[in-house]
Amino acid sequence: MSAGREREAARQRALLAVLLGRAGAHTLRSWLSRPDDALSRRGLRAYFANAGASAERALGTTFPLLKALVGEEGFGALARACWHDDPPSRGDLALFAEALPGFIERDPD
Repeated sequence: MSAGREREAARQRALLAVLLGRAGAHTLRSWLSRPDDALSRRGLRAYFANAGASAERALGTTFPLLKALVGEEGFGALARACWHDDPPSRGDLALFAEALPGFIERDPD
């Protein structure tokens, strides 16, 4: 892997760790010009919201009956919790749906 690709992969791993709450924003310090300012925090919140919305869309498309059964709000919370617990490991979010049945089995709620 080229140095540029390795650097980008490391940046993406760091961003994912921050979004999942496994690392603080300081992890991204070398990639953000001002990691502690309001704009950077707002940007991280936007990434987090987008990841959750993407999980909802991907899982809602695959599990429309489940979504209808638990309702929009409940399904949204379920999808976001699943994403947080077992984030997609590949770029194709359609494959992310494989994680939901196991997540539901493990979740006491």
